[in-house]
Amino acid sequence: MRVKLTKAQQEEWRYQRVLDGLDGLGTERHSLENWVLESCTDGYENTWKDVRAAVEQNYELLTKTGKPRRGVADMLEKGRKLHAKARREYLTDEKAKAAHQEWEKAIARGEDKPTADRKLRETLQAL
Repeated sequence: MRVKLTKAQQEEWRYQRVLDGLDGLGTERHSLENWVLESCTDGYENTWKDVRAAVEQNYELLTKTGKPRRGVADMLEKGRKLHAKARREYLTDEKAKAAHQEWEKAIARGEDKPTADRKLRETLQAL
């Protein structure tokens, strides 16, 4: 005899199957929160809006009505903070690389080395 589930129960059942499937990926057992937080941190090259949309879709964190599931809001807030930190570090590194490339171009143009060094130092200190 088959039990008739409501739409909400069917959705929760599918969601639980996704969670169960995540536990079997690899040797370590990751909770959904760990997977989400890793995804948020790994997406540092993209904006938070894009990362959040991808994470919500990949891990089915929203109900069909578009509302977050239980406990998801706190998880996403942690993810946002981790993403902001990783993105800040990434952007700082990109600015430092650009400053170094500008220094190399200045030297190649024949600019005075102490002047180019001073400009690079000032740029890096501003970061």
